Amino acid sequence: MSVETVTTDVLVIGAGGAGSRAAIEASNYNVQVTLLSKELLGKAH
Repeated sequence: MSVETVTTDVLVIGAGGAGSRAAIEASNYNVQVTLLSKELLGKAH
């Protein structure tokens, strides 16, 4: 098993409506945003 370390300012878990909106809003503050989802983008609820 391989482990990858990622450094980010904001981590949003869940790419549904609320998670996507939170990521968009956080990106307005010029910070690095990482959106984590178990589904493909657009397939989340």
